[in-house]
Amino acid sequence: KNDFWVQAHVGETREQRTERLLGCEPGDRERRTGTRIIPVGRLDIDVPGLAGAKYLQEQDIYHAEVRGTFHRVKEKVSLHTCSWVCAAENLLIIELRCGERSPGKVTVHPFAGEKGQYERFAYSDGVSGDTVWVRYAANPQNVEGRRIAAMAARVLGPEPAVIDTLFDKNLSFDPEPGTAAYIVLPVLSDLDDRNCLDAARERARALDVEEIAELKRRHRAWWADFWSASLVEFGDPLLEQYYYGSQYILASSTRTGRVVPGLFGNWVTSDRPRWTGSYTLNYNYESPFWALFTANHGGITRSYPDTLLDVIPIGRMFAKEKLGCRGIYLPVELGPWGTICSTLFHGQKSNALYASINMLLDFYYTWDIEFARRVYPYLTEVADFWEDYLVREGDLYAVIDDALGEVYQGTPNRNPIITIALLKFFLKAIITIAGELSVDPERIPVWREILEHLPGYTTFEHGGKTVFRLTEQGIEWNEHRGFAPFCPMYPCGEVSISSDETLRRIAYDTFVEQGTWDDFNAFHGVYAVGARVGYDPAELLRNLRRQCITRGFPNLFIFHGGGGIEECNGIPAAVNEMMLQSHDFTLRIFPNWHRELDASFVDLRAYGAHLVTAELEDGDIRYVLIRSERGRPLAVANPWPGRSARVFMNGKAAGTAAADVYRTETSVGDGILLIPEGEDVGTVEGAIRRITGGSGPFEG
Repeated sequence: KNDFWVQAHVGETREQRTERLLGCEPGDRERRTGTRIIPVGRLDIDVPGLAGAKYLQEQDIYHAEVRGTFHRVKEKVSLHTCSWVCAAENLLIIELRCGERSPGKVTVHPFAGEKGQYERFAYSDGVSGDTVWVRYAANPQNVEGRRIAAMAARVLGPEPAVIDTLFDKNLSFDPEPGTAAYIVLPVLSDLDDRNCLDAARERARALDVEEIAELKRRHRAWWADFWSASLVEFGDPLLEQYYYGSQYILASSTRTGRVVPGLFGNWVTSDRPRWTGSYTLNYNYESPFWALFTANHGGITRSYPDTLLDVIPIGRMFAKEKLGCRGIYLPVELGPWGTICSTLFHGQKSNALYASINMLLDFYYTWDIEFARRVYPYLTEVADFWEDYLVREGDLYAVIDDALGEVYQGTPNRNPIITIALLKFFLKAIITIAGELSVDPERIPVWREILEHLPGYTTFEHGGKTVFRLTEQGIEWNEHRGFAPFCPMYPCGEVSISSDETLRRIAYDTFVEQGTWDDFNAFHGVYAVGARVGYDPAELLRNLRRQCITRGFPNLFIFHGGGGIEECNGIPAAVNEMMLQSHDFTLRIFPNWHRELDASFVDLRAYGAHLVTAELEDGDIRYVLIRSERGRPLAVANPWPGRSARVFMNGKAAGTAAADVYRTETSVGDGILLIPEGEDVGTVEGAIRRITGGSGPFEG
């Protein structure tokens, strides 16, 4: 579970915690605190009669179910399983059905903690009637505020035998051919219910076969709604599989209103996960969710700001005590509820700034004023810090002593490209948000003045080309390594195919010269960068396919060895950016798509809260259908350069558009259809019905 964390500060006074967090001597490497995510436990199912069986496990991502078949051919013994974690509550259900002969005894054993770890503290287990339960605490000390989790296993269908000895608390039963058995396992924390053990036991006891069927219906309905939010099709089964598989992994690990997943989502199998399984702010915490915004799945990410809002008081302390600044200064590794996994800053001043990106993207894609109001306190803390930390030198501000990467020795970095790109993006966004909220009118000129006097991106010659330098002073380049030079292009969108030709060319050559196709710190966004700079789309798709083949797991996870769920952004981000770009508030349809590959998309989300549907066939865009969710102004780059477009607004002809960019005001719910001059409207409407599976553009 995402909410089961050891909290190093639990039991300390505020003074003790402050002393520990600030206690490093000057020049010392900062230390990890001990705060980390750990596994709640496991459920072992032992079927001796299936020893040596052939088996097949299949992952059905549309229904979010894993089905298994275990078969001993000679003995004609088989067992079929279907496992699913209910989308409606924290409940694991495993369905078992025998073939023509039963495999014999099945034993169910819930167990606390890490696999193979028998030195456990602060746990208890027991039997209540026909239910076996485990209660486990993340902190071994019995102190206020520690996280507690509980699970309760019960078998429905056959009558189980209960084994209750000092070392074994199990359920055992003999499945019968033609009869279903169900193993149910509620897994709750004290955040789900203060008395999580009682709640887990009561939930297990209350379940019956009829309710399981209803829960499965609700479970499948949730996932059907999730998948119906958007659609892409482009005739490449392997890439499409990993495109949707990546979204499946993220939707399986995060929900609004729940604790946000850390580096490895909720698949934590060790009490000492790498990098503490933390919220790692120098890209890992932010990047898993970027493509969810464009895929119209951003609604499941709305708990993202909770971590950052909770840590404001500690961020203020670090800013004041370490740098003498207002605002917030954050280390690299955070946990939930204002916890700190380490006081490692890596010399980086931009962590809190980087973490603001998702809030700003969320606002741009949804134009949700109430969400903006909720996150604005965090944004102003970031603004306070940079108002103080930036140094004015003549006509420009400078970022001094801010490490581009994880630096402890050597020349301090000056004006690192990541920080400059983030500042430009951040200041534009906070100016917009403050205006929309009608707050801080006196601060907007200050932010605008800083924005107008930030330095540009430093360049130098590499491989005979002018490319972006990583810093103005300090490290200049990492050969085939890292994501740093790409931050202005993605996610910030400060440089792209819509930039002036000189800047776009520098960005393009930077992408080519860097050649970061297979780096574990770059896969989350490097292919989206290729789409943003206009790199050969056929080559992008070929390399993406190679990633699936060489780095893909059977469960559709892409793994490069360095991180976790941020890898899930790589393929969806690239495909979405190849099909639709809107980072400068101008919609570009199939801006970097391989024109020999037919493709379509339904309800991809664009800046300004517009949902976009389009289809490309035989190299030509057939139509563009846009729904305005918030009534924001609309700008669309002409999908048919050199030709006019016919415009329909809410089903009625609204003239033609011949300019390079079509612009119009919209109202909430407006539907705008663009088709090339000479195209038959009836044919287009039929095509839209075909790919959306619903009504045409003239039926609301």
